[in-house]
This record gives sequence, structure tokens and C-alpha cells, in this order.
Amino acid sequence: MKKQIATISENLGPWFEKHSLPRMQDAAKRWEAELSVVTPKQRMGVLGQMLMSEIAQQADRTLYVDADCLISREAPDPFKEFPAGHMYAAMDSKPNDFLCFHRAGDIISIQAILGSIKWGATYFNAGVVLCDRQHAGAWADFCLLPLAFQGQTFINYRARKLGYKLVELPRAWNAMEINTPEHLEHWEEAHIVHAAGIYDQRREEWMEKVDKIVP
Repeated sequence: MKKQIATISENLGPWFEKHSLPRMQDAAKRWEAELSVVTPKQRMGVLGQMLMSEIAQQADRTLYVDADCLISREAPDPFKEFPAGHMYAAMDSKPNDFLCFHRAGDIISIQAILGSIKWGATYFNAGVVLCDRQHAGAWADFCLLPLAFQGQTFINYRARKLGYKLVELPRAWNAMEINTPEHLEHWEEAHIVHAAGIYDQRREEWMEKVDKIVP
């Protein structure tokens, strides 16, 4: 079985090669997976992640991680932890928001434009996704309507429209400051820490700080 860790490298700061990339390389070695760092030939912005529609077809199973993720050197092998046949992702919500209520507007607006699929609750963060080859369609046929919905919302929509079996990843696999601020002192317990919502100079500083905390 071919396994890969995939990420998109586009217009990134020095923090990627200094903090994120070495951890991805370590994880790939420990989990006996290939590391696929994809650099678009031209600037793609939000479209970059949609390259997963091709990347995911290059292996039996793929762990996609945003470039701003730090993988713990003690993280267990997700390819062993989570059986094939499902698409895994962590909820994009506060710990007590089980329905992802704050994403209601995104859920409603995309269905108003692309058509109802009777999706009424839950919304995953697309920064860390474990999938199989057959899940590549979640990133395919992207409609670029930035004023209407995000790329992440489109991936959520497509996965549900195509009937993929979605399983929630524990928050330890996608620990985000924006969703779990009360756990900031426990980054060392996370398997993957994600700098979602942290940009520019603050991201550089955040990566420097958290890289010293995560094993």
C-alpha cells in the first residue's frame, strides 16, 4: 500500500523550511510514507489546495496537511490508527459547538448557490485531512467564488455531495489556537498543531514559539 504525506508550498516564509518541513520529513520516515511537497508552477492562492484532486490519486492513502502545520515527532502513525475507507478531518468549531453553529452561514450560502444536499450541521477544517485515493473528488471541479464561499467550504460540500464516509478526527490531530484557545498550554499533547488564522509576522513568531513546545 502506498502512503503519502502531502502539502502545498507556495509563497511561504522561512518558517516552512525551518519548522514545518523537517517535521513532515521525520513523520514520513517514521510512518514509511512518501512526502509530496507540491509547488505550483504559478501562483494559485486558494486554488493551490485543489491540486489534491490529482495528488490524492497518486497513493492509496494520503495525509494532507497545510504547510503551516507542525507534526509532533511523537505522533502515532495515522495510517495505522485510522482504517481505510473513510475520509477523516477534525471539526472546525469550539469544543462545545458540536453542530458547528458558527459555520451555519457558510453551510447555507454554498447550498443556495451550488444546490441543496440537505447538509444542515457539522463542518470540518480542511487543513488536516486523511483520505483514500477514491476521495480525490472532494477537491475536484472547484468553483472560484471568493465572495460567496471559501475553498474549505467547497471541500466540505463536495465530500458530502459525493457521499463520502466522513469520520471526525480527534482535535489532537488538528489543534488550532482559533478553536481551542483554552488548550494553549497543552500543545505538547497534540499530534499535529495548525497555525490556522495566524498570518504574516505573527505566524513566524508563533511557529518559532510552538516549535519549541511540541515534541
